Amino acid sequence: MTESFSGDLSQQWSALVRLIRRRLWTILTFLSITLLVVVVGTKLQTPIFRATATGLIDMETPNVVGVSTTRDDFTLGPSNYQTYADYYRTQLEIMANRAISEQVFANLKLDEESAYTTALDPVGTLQDQVTVEPVKQTRLAKIHVEDHDPKRAARIANELALVYTLENLNRASATETMILAKTEYLELQKKEAE
Repeated sequence: MTESFSGDLSQQWSALVRLIRRRLWTILTFLSITLLVVVVGTKLQTPIFRATATGLIDMETPNVVGVSTTRDDFTLGPSNYQTYADYYRTQLEIMANRAISEQVFANLKLDEESAYTTALDPVGTLQDQVTVEPVKQTRLAKIHVEDHDPKRAARIANELALVYTLENLNRASATETMILAKTEYLELQKKEAE
């Protein structure tokens, strides 16, 4: 029984080899055409380059207003993981915000470049090129920009990171100014009360 099985197997291999020999030119032609189509298709595609800028989301202590359980007034609630996670997600959304993109568009004078002049919404086109990706288990975010021009992609990614950083600094400065003003006001009120 084993001999008949091995005989059947050897006959099948012999039949397969004969079939391949008979159809060799058909097989080679098919493979050559497929290879040619893939090579030509790849060469005709416009390359898309990806530039990445990495930004650090600096964690400020979030001032979350919560209701006190012991008194009838509002107090600052505890900072917990969810508070920081919400802050982090908010910062990621701000990075991809239209206002930031508009500032980048104006700073780099992208309205003068042909890739944006024909678009109905040039800032929207810019936003479509941008992806903000959080880096897991860190406070880092990667700002990816895809473009046909590698230098322009790098300029846009770097400018997005810069504009985001400046916006955060301006916001922090305004917050510090407000805190100083409140402190001075409270000190004046305290002196008047005495």
